[in-house]
Amino acid sequence: MRAELASLVSSGKKDLAIVDVRNADEFAGQRTEAKKPGHIPGSVNIPWTRFFDEKGQLLGAEGIKEVFKQFGITPAKELVFVSNKGVRSGYVTFAALKSGFSARNYDGGLWEWSFDGSLPLEVK
Repeated sequence: MRAELASLVSSGKKDLAIVDVRNADEFAGQRTEAKKPGHIPGSVNIPWTRFFDEKGQLLGAEGIKEVFKQFGITPAKELVFVSNKGVRSGYVTFAALKSGFSARNYDGGLWEWSFDGSLPLEVK
């Protein structure tokens, strides 16, 4: 999926949202488990914990839709979720699918992406 995602990133596809579900410090490049810090250009950061309530339970469909709405993401968008190694993004992919979104998990994550020196990373 790395090559497909790289193609989508470079195409500037308007109906695509790349959602990085890592913590804000990981997204900003202040901390990393990958080879290089940062995030995929054009991605939006919504930490995976936003999709769970205070008891650790997955939000219902309406709560999940509300989280996405806060970031301008509608069910019309194709979603690709990213984390370090695909675990956290897998949880959110499940939540998005459960809520009626078109969603995929980049299971190689930033770990795989960062080992390919030709792929871009941004640090903010």
